[in-house]
Amino acid sequence: MRPVVTRSINGAIGQRSADIPGTGGGACRAEHRRDPEDAHGRRRLDAPRGLYADERAAVLAAQNAVAWMTTEREV
Repeated sequence: MRPVVTRSINGAIGQRSADIPGTGGGACRAEHRRDPEDAHGRRRLDAPRGLYADERAAVLAAQNAVAWMTTEREV
């Protein structure tokens, strides 16, 4: 089964986001960046990481691993 994003956490200015894709058997995390001058939209910075028991565990892992999530509040 292909992962489906169950939650998307956006940075305060909208240029960064972290998606939490559910895989049916858990969840993982993926970080994205958007460059305003680029019409492409969001670009994934790396492959989805981790396999967590559920969405909450994936969000906590993302908050611990992604630096901007500790300095910017969720919008």
